[in-house]
Amino acid sequence: MFCLALITLTMPMHARRLTSLSQSFLFTRPAYDNLGAREALWDQASYGAQETCLNGIQASAFATQSISSSQDGQYFMFDKKNKLIVGGSDHADRDVLLTWLDSSSTETGFREFIEIKPKTKQYGAMLQLHHCLGQHTSFKLFKRLWLEMSAPFTITKNDLQLTASQTLTDLFNRADLTAAKLSPTERSKTNIAEVIVQLGTSFINNDNFLLSTRTGVGIPTAGSPDSTYTFNPVMGPNGHFSLISNINAQLPLTKDDANGFVGIVGAVQQRYYLPNKQYRVLDLDEKPWSRYLQFRKEGETATVPGVKILNQYVTVDPYNHIDLYAGMRFKRGGAQMDLGYNLWVHPTEQITLAKDGNDTFTPDFTLYGIAGSTSAKSASASTIKTLAIDDTGGFIVLKEADIDLASGASQGTSLHRISASIGAKGKHKDTAGFGMISIFYEAPYNWANFHQWGAWFKMGVTW
Repeated sequence: MFCLALITLTMPMHARRLTSLSQSFLFTRPAYDNLGAREALWDQASYGAQETCLNGIQASAFATQSISSSQDGQYFMFDKKNKLIVGGSDHADRDVLLTWLDSSSTETGFREFIEIKPKTKQYGAMLQLHHCLGQHTSFKLFKRLWLEMSAPFTITKNDLQLTASQTLTDLFNRADLTAAKLSPTERSKTNIAEVIVQLGTSFINNDNFLLSTRTGVGIPTAGSPDSTYTFNPVMGPNGHFSLISNINAQLPLTKDDANGFVGIVGAVQQRYYLPNKQYRVLDLDEKPWSRYLQFRKEGETATVPGVKILNQYVTVDPYNHIDLYAGMRFKRGGAQMDLGYNLWVHPTEQITLAKDGNDTFTPDFTLYGIAGSTSAKSASASTIKTLAIDDTGGFIVLKEADIDLASGASQGTSLHRISASIGAKGKHKDTAGFGMISIFYEAPYNWANFHQWGAWFKMGVTW
């Protein structure tokens, strides 16, 4: 029931913009955010016996790689296309009017394609430290209380896989295009994404039954990406602080004296991300890719590309991200195998324009209008495909209501993952060790994320 309610509540936010797209930002799922692989073997090994908890260290290595899909480019383009035609006014089938990109062009005869097939890959390592606080007190209530800290080191590489002529590549990466460039090469970022600190306790923990919970905070150690390039790599929580809560459980399906173990495992994690301020590239309402139009101030001849005034300082609120894992667990001796399903859900970000101390937008787009064909004129009906006739009733400047805030928001989605893990544990006196490898494949509900495969390897010791 919980899953059905969750999906029902979030689907409207998922589908809100899938008919228009033209997004400028995409939040990719952190590779280290793998609930099933992280908890397997670590749960019982570190939480300890019924009345105690243990100290432990777990070191993990992980990697993910997106799988190309013909739909991926549509997220950043428009009209459900991942290939657009850039052409002069003499080509009626164009999607983008060349004049907006190169005002000095003669236009005649120009007709070329631009295509993107974005891909992403992440890899890195994470260290988790688990310390039993109960060993420092005689109070029975705190005997199973523990502190856990983790720090994921990640390398993220994003690539639009831009296919275009050198002419178009240069136009989308020219010097005056200060944001939303379309890079022809891979973009990479390396950092510790965040530090996670949690307090937890186990209510039940033996060889068969497990019920534990923990609560904590995620502290970002890498900021948000700048908007110079479309699809710049995002590190972990994208600079947001988060409040984290988690429940982890194991329920046996076999009797205690059975030869081996078969059971059900499940975990739910909620992360509430606090708002922060970032620069995001926005479009005008009902005008996809209007970020690439030319604009001018009233009474002026000179024009500026739209990204110079539509790269706005905004408040970003990601809300809750839900991670749910359920699966079957098989154990025999020290060996263990898990087969599981994972649902990861996040809603569409909420974006609001931020103003400076003088109560103006940063930058102030209300001073500009879409450049017309005549000097000092505006042409407010223009789109990325057409240059409309000049406005006859005077110069029309942009208003706050003209801004499409959703164009700069990462759209809501859900990821559906199937995984398999196999590992083993052993014990010598009061020290136990374990190791496990996990592989998975995941598919998104919509175009707001990627089909991906990945692997996770970990080793740990408890005492």
